[in-house]
Amino acid sequence: MLKQISRLKPLLILSASLAFPNLYGESRQPVQTEEGPSPCIGTIRARHIEPRGVGYNHGYTTIEGLSFPAQDSTYIWPLIDVRGHRFDNNEYAANGGLGFRYYAPEPQVIFGFNSYIDYRTNHFHKFHFSQVGAGVEILNPYVDVRINGYLPLKKWERVRKCTFRNSSGKFFISRKKVKAALEGGDLEIGNALFHNDDIELYGAVGTYLYADHCQNLWGGRYRVHLSVYTHFFVDALITHDPVFGIRGQGQVGVNIPLGCSGKKSWMQRRLTQPVQRHEIIVLHKYCRWRTNL
Repeated sequence: MLKQISRLKPLLILSASLAFPNLYGESRQPVQTEEGPSPCIGTIRARHIEPRGVGYNHGYTTIEGLSFPAQDSTYIWPLIDVRGHRFDNNEYAANGGLGFRYYAPEPQVIFGFNSYIDYRTNHFHKFHFSQVGAGVEILNPYVDVRINGYLPLKKWERVRKCTFRNSSGKFFISRKKVKAALEGGDLEIGNALFHNDDIELYGAVGTYLYADHCQNLWGGRYRVHLSVYTHFFVDALITHDPVFGIRGQGQVGVNIPLGCSGKKSWMQRRLTQPVQRHEIIVLHKYCRWRTNL
């Protein structure tokens, strides 16, 4: 346990420095109170990520739509999120989510909550996995915190079974090769490193924990996001854990705002940004042995 906690020490130091900059000798000017959020119907995004990541071994292309159905002057923004994914090896996945974001103007904090249903199938369309997920967001001008949890509805699928018997038939050993969906969660802490009306550079660090059959899968995640003119974006991601190892990924995409004003304040950017979560169900192969000894 102490070893696992020590791994989080750099993450805790970074989050403290972002949330409380005066503790580290830095000073920031207080953010001026902003007016209410501008209307925005939603966004459509198309993106592609390569190569493999946590729980999958091929890149994939995504089409997603994020809608904000309530268009009034309140600080509560309900959201509807739909995503479809096609992997390079002809596998498919999808996500559907509901949630809301609430902007508290006095402390200048956005609180968000979301819930999702996730789906994934293999390229033969013989295996079908689904899971439910829930997440919490706490966003402010100094630091963003995101926490997500995932619970598979179907634990595993058998890929292959082999049975070995002796000549008398009294002794046997069977081996099942299975593909399992892992339950777990993740935490991410990030902040804008630089931004103006046209460009935003965002950095985040995080950790994730999944319950594997043989061991707990504890790893780290690092993400850099560059957005240009709100229509184009590039991401770089690195993950590392004892099961999937070190994996680096790159992502490019386009973003199409629908009915959104040209206002690019901190509040407007955070209220309309996509929900950050592990959108692909984490799958892992292992063998199950059984004997009558």
